[in-house]
Amino acid sequence: MKFVAWILSIVWLSSAIAEQQSAREPWWVRAKQPLHPTVEAALAEFTKKIVPLRRANLSSHMTARLDMLVEKTDLTDPEKKADLKKAADQAVDEAMKPFAQSVTETNRVRLVKEPQKKLSAAEVDQLVSFIDGWSVQSIALNRQVLGCTLPEDQPLWQAALETHLSAVQYAIWGEYVGTLRETKTKEIKLLLDPWETTYRKWASDLMKSEIEEMSQILDLDMEEIEQLSASSSATIERICLDERRRAEEVLTFLTDERRADYIKRNKIYNTTKLDTDPLSAQQWLSTLRKVLQPDEMAKFKQEREATRELLEKDWLKFLQPSFIQFQAISKKQMEQEVTDLLAVNSLPSERAKALDQEVKETIERAEAVWRETALQQIKNERVGAIRERIEEYKKSKRTYYFRFDESNLLNNDPVWKKSWVNIFTPEELQIYKSSHADRKARRELAVGMMMLAELDRHVAFTDSQRENLLPLAKQVVKEQTQLFPTERHQYWDCQVRLFFAAAKDVKQADLEKYLDKKQLENWRQAQEMTAAKLKFIPQEIQGATSLRYPEPEAVEHIVSDYLYQKTKAERAMVLKNMLLLVDDAGRVAELSDDVISRLETAARGASERVIEERKNQWAKDVRSHIGEIDVQQLPRRLDKLSFNNTNRRRILNDGALKQGVWKAAVQTEMTEAQQAAWKVETDARAAFSDEALAVFVMAEFDRRYSINSGQWEQLEPYVAEIVQDYRVDIRNYFSDSWYYRNYAVTIPVAGVPEAEAKAILSEKQWKLWKGDSAWHYWSGVKDNHDRRVAK
Repeated sequence: MKFVAWILSIVWLSSAIAEQQSAREPWWVRAKQPLHPTVEAALAEFTKKIVPLRRANLSSHMTARLDMLVEKTDLTDPEKKADLKKAADQAVDEAMKPFAQSVTETNRVRLVKEPQKKLSAAEVDQLVSFIDGWSVQSIALNRQVLGCTLPEDQPLWQAALETHLSAVQYAIWGEYVGTLRETKTKEIKLLLDPWETTYRKWASDLMKSEIEEMSQILDLDMEEIEQLSASSSATIERICLDERRRAEEVLTFLTDERRADYIKRNKIYNTTKLDTDPLSAQQWLSTLRKVLQPDEMAKFKQEREATRELLEKDWLKFLQPSFIQFQAISKKQMEQEVTDLLAVNSLPSERAKALDQEVKETIERAEAVWRETALQQIKNERVGAIRERIEEYKKSKRTYYFRFDESNLLNNDPVWKKSWVNIFTPEELQIYKSSHADRKARRELAVGMMMLAELDRHVAFTDSQRENLLPLAKQVVKEQTQLFPTERHQYWDCQVRLFFAAAKDVKQADLEKYLDKKQLENWRQAQEMTAAKLKFIPQEIQGATSLRYPEPEAVEHIVSDYLYQKTKAERAMVLKNMLLLVDDAGRVAELSDDVISRLETAARGASERVIEERKNQWAKDVRSHIGEIDVQQLPRRLDKLSFNNTNRRRILNDGALKQGVWKAAVQTEMTEAQQAAWKVETDARAAFSDEALAVFVMAEFDRRYSINSGQWEQLEPYVAEIVQDYRVDIRNYFSDSWYYRNYAVTIPVAGVPEAEAKAILSEKQWKLWKGDSAWHYWSGVKDNHDRRVAK
């Protein structure tokens, strides 16, 4: 997001409301007002890119509609089908005629709040840059516009249906379409109801407060108060009717597929903010002119503004801790930006001095925006509400931290970017620009490899399958934005479910090219896995707070059922993993069905034996954790026990592999050549897992400390070696998923010998890196490693 565009749209994006003194028109009216010619030209160019995509979307939609029409009505006449296909194409043409102008107008509102404002040359450049950063694909399919109608609602399509369908067919199709339309209406209503309700409450509170203030300052009589109250209600009602009508129109232009996607991502309508200021509405202002005399209005404005000025000073003072925090973040962000500039070009730290003044001015501009935004927050609230908030926090002795989206706030300041031209050569700037593209590509590779490594545990790929699947994985993980944090200092933890969620987006046809039926089923099952805690307590036990067993029988009853359910789940998990090994061995070593059957029997036996070995210990663990507890509280206590963690699962899986029945079966049923072939594959899987983890660690280190390609190439071999040697020790120190934790993921980099690390990193990078939390844990990990190796 570009800096000044963010400034210009901050009120719009954060649901702010315009001040009473400057009544402004609704967004659909403002959208008709052209902006600066240069900005309009940029919008027109952008519109050219998205029109073909929306056309393709509507064409695909009508093709699906026509296919459904043929199916529902049993239409077989080829000539009628051809005529309807022609009519569908013409309907798409009609639907697209107003689209270019409509989407251009809608995008204007994204840029500025007041189209009539004269923009400076710098602001024009900044808005053009903002437009350049828009996603063509996203806006083409999702931008909701006024004045457009879906092809299926075009008169010529309706006429074609009447002409080419029989009365019976037309009735059948009409009933089907009516059901779709009813569903659409209900879905739109569910989106808009909370949107409108939220506004009604806010607007009602605002106007009630306004009338109360007027009454106090001007000593209004009851009749005047009633007139203002009636006008207040009527004004809010009119605004809601107008806004809702426009919102319904823009939602109706979404195809079924796009609307379903919108609902999946949003539980409430959020494309346009219902932010119309009721105090600026002409209906309300007209009532004020009738009820109040000019001198009364002047007195009210004067006294309220005096109160607000004092309140603004108190407010900024109240937010001082938040401002100090913002200053610290700004300084750190700019320091990292300068470090990045120097590092990617391997420039000496002295070059940073030339940027000192620009850094200072950039931070000052950001601070000014922070203050402006902080004040805007109270400018759009009633005076009493802010006073109440300040008093509430003072009374509770809490600190109020004012927050807003500071993503790229400083390092995308266009004035800051332009200052580089006088300090760095064109070649250096190009290297810096390319470094960001390289960093993005490395991150995509790292995340794609981790996705395959996670799925490998559940599917058991071959080496060639991983090679073929990696491009698909890199493509789908891009949609999981949580895997791609944008801020260097953003605290980031990952959940493995994100990789399984990405797996759902790989097309079945692509998977079928590389995986067999069993692997396809395992892939599907992996998609259903989440990081959520498994609940072993059966439904009847979860409701046990209503049971009235006498003690201690009640406790024993609940604990026994809990252990039964837990054991059942653990047994299924171990057996699933063991059978996956059999499947893998059968595929790689080309085992016969008889051999596979005997190995499966051994796998079941090994799974059962390891469970039997652990059952008594589980019972002891459970009873030691619950102690003496009332039966009504027991289900809740049991539900909080974490027995399905990755460490415990690994211990069970390792235990099953060590069972004699399994080891003997492998030795007996598989030839040495078959075992060797299988070992090659399992070794390759382990090597890929280590490689993926090393690249993943490097990508996270890269995000935080902005290393260049050369530094990456020098550091990666060290990190890869440390991951291979210390992975077990880090895992034992933390957990199996330590690499998904912000505080632990960069630990392997801390193991790089200091002399080598200092030679690779710049002085500034090294200083920043030494402040990483990973250093707090490395000595403990190394001690564990040394003790393990010494045994």
